Amino acid sequence: MGYQFTLLDHWSLYESMMHSNYLMMKFNLWEDRGRQRLHEFLQRIGISLSEAKQLYKYMSQESQKKLENFIIPTAESFQLFEVAYMSFVRNIDYSATFMASDFCHILACVLEASPLL
Repeated sequence: MGYQFTLLDHWSLYESMMHSNYLMMKFNLWEDRGRQRLHEFLQRIGISLSEAKQLYKYMSQESQKKLENFIIPTAESFQLFEVAYMSFVRNIDYSATFMASDFCHILACVLEASPLL
């Protein structure tokens, strides 16, 4: 399953959600009230804020499963109907798993970045 936020190994779940264009606009994350709604969203999924701020690759398997299992029902109560979608996964080796959606997010960031002179 792909998400509207990129789960990179060197980012936390919280950072991924804060840098998501989709969640930025839906929650108005530039405002305090929007960040409170994000905190409430994570809490309803069952992930504590301290764990969400850990690097994603170090989050417990239990919390990663909670995210996978509870994000869609929780998102519907927050009017986030497009937060998750189907995508395919490619395993490069035993340590690297990439989703097609992650490659799309990364490519979009590279294309939007200003060129270096």
